[in-house]
Amino acid sequence: MRNTMYWEDIEFDVGILEPENYISCVPLNSTEIMIFGGQKNNLKYDDVYIYDVDLNILIKDDDSPLKQADFFEMRNVIFTDTKKKFLIAGAYYIHEFDGTCRRWRLLGKSIYHKYMGLHNLETAKSRLKFNTLTPTHDLSLM
Repeated sequence: MRNTMYWEDIEFDVGILEPENYISCVPLNSTEIMIFGGQKNNLKYDDVYIYDVDLNILIKDDDSPLKQADFFEMRNVIFTDTKKKFLIAGAYYIHEFDGTCRRWRLLGKSIYHKYMGLHNLETAKSRLKFNTLTPTHDLSLM
């Protein structure tokens, strides 16, 4: 069952997750949050768009109360103080922390929405591993 939504002329599919993603679905009437991204093991995700189930809107990561939260793909169901519901619905950049110069280095950008929010389901590929991402930007230090 698919529920297609649009935001700034981008089509997002908010629906059932593929079993191969190893992620459990959160019912829309749940008080849980499902979000994918964050920071762990010297990796972080930026430019995450989050789908607010209660308001039925997409919000930018900068406006999200989860901005400072510690979350990651393997810790995909979390709670906030207000028990608010969010679903991932966007693309993101992946950065890696360079301990030598203590700066974040751009590793690559997701070429499709990893779990939720696939806006081109016909060309969606299976989940990529981090080391197979094709960088789309200059990898020089930021």
